[in-house]
Amino acid sequence: MAKGNFAAGLGTQLDVLQAASDVTRTRTTRLSAIYLHNVALARLAHACASSAEALDFGSQITKAKSEKRDAAQVSDVAKPPEKLSQR
Repeated sequence: MAKGNFAAGLGTQLDVLQAASDVTRTRTTRLSAIYLHNVALARLAHACASSAEALDFGSQITKAKSEKRDAAQVSDVAKPPEKLSQR
């Protein structure tokens, strides 16, 4: 959007750079949240003296895939995206 405004003469280069910075910050925050979620799951499994697989944390992902739904939203909290430009 900022690039479109800049191309139309309605925005500045600063607007474009700020938008790019915001996107990068958002992606970094998302990956950090996924990491912290996975650490919390591992700590929970450790506290329960069990493995993450035994606690069935991945059941929602498996269920979504078997129902042929878009599992991307379900698996967001389980693993980081393969490419950062995915969304």
